[in-house]
Amino acid sequence: MPGELRTFIFDDFIHPLDSVNLDASVTVDDIFVTHQMDGLQLARLDVQWLAGNTLIQASMNRQFGRTTERVAATYQNRAYEFDSFVEGKCWKENTETRLALKDWTPMLAGKGFEHMIADWLRVAETGWLDTRVVNRNIASHRLADDILRKVQASLV
Repeated sequence: MPGELRTFIFDDFIHPLDSVNLDASVTVDDIFVTHQMDGLQLARLDVQWLAGNTLIQASMNRQFGRTTERVAATYQNRAYEFDSFVEGKCWKENTETRLALKDWTPMLAGKGFEHMIADWLRVAETGWLDTRVVNRNIASHRLADDILRKVQASLV
């Protein structure tokens, strides 16, 4: 299931990237990018960076007939890891807590689309969108574009 570079990054990887780009302050110079190709198609993409003392990681792997997404944030004395946005773990004070969606959670709810649609309808109704949200969304798309260019440059 590898994909064309731009489609892989902007249609799919943008979601885990946006999930970890919360403060929108990271640039491509701050991140470590690794990837694997299958011919001319992208099969796996991993990014990580430090935000203060927090290690941020996002990964998408399409190498074995299924797309997996991983998002992790490691803080001092606390860490989170999510797998494909349906389950995860939290480690805090030497205790592991399992995080999971309830059984029969609709895919649109589990992936956040229901919330995004409701939020967009609220924006359309009120005519107002918080500038911080706009700036973060733009920053995530710029970062995705920079990652695309970095991967393309490595192929030359």
